[in-house]
Amino acid sequence: MDSLPLDEYPKENYIPDYDTIIAPLLNEDGTLSPHDRYLETSEGIQEDEISTIRSKFIVATAEITNTGDTASEFYIEPALELLSDSGNGHYSPYYCRPTTSAYTQAVSTEGLPLYQSVQQFTDNGKQHVGFAELQPGETLKCTFAWAVDEECVDDAYLAFFNYYGGIANLYPRIKI
Repeated sequence: MDSLPLDEYPKENYIPDYDTIIAPLLNEDGTLSPHDRYLETSEGIQEDEISTIRSKFIVATAEITNTGDTASEFYIEPALELLSDSGNGHYSPYYCRPTTSAYTQAVSTEGLPLYQSVQQFTDNGKQHVGFAELQPGETLKCTFAWAVDEECVDDAYLAFFNYYGGIANLYPRIKI
């Protein structure tokens, strides 16, 4: 998507503050303004290779169901990963790093969404919005959005299970 209209994606559901972090990065038409970026490889950040890049929004809606028989807190945020096909059936993660801290907070460099429609735990600067409490059998429908550099969109995957140090190819990914 080129933009996230506020009538469909209200300000209060942005995880970084909309007015101070997101709005200054937008053009008048709601698209993200171009930004400079470094490419990060396995050798580190390539600071001598700066590109001016446009970004797009990726939006996904998930239904999360507590299939257990007790109420529980669940981690509901899928992580967005950029994966390149190595040609032998294995995929390797790569990262794009904006050159400014303003864009680092908005572009989904760490895989976390910048927008989440359901936020139960908003204290502590929204540090725990990735969690939700669900009753037995309850289904939660939640929309997430990420900002991704435009030429990386085809390499974007969602990971739901690879938390706490999992191996990159161990868990399934959903191609966006």
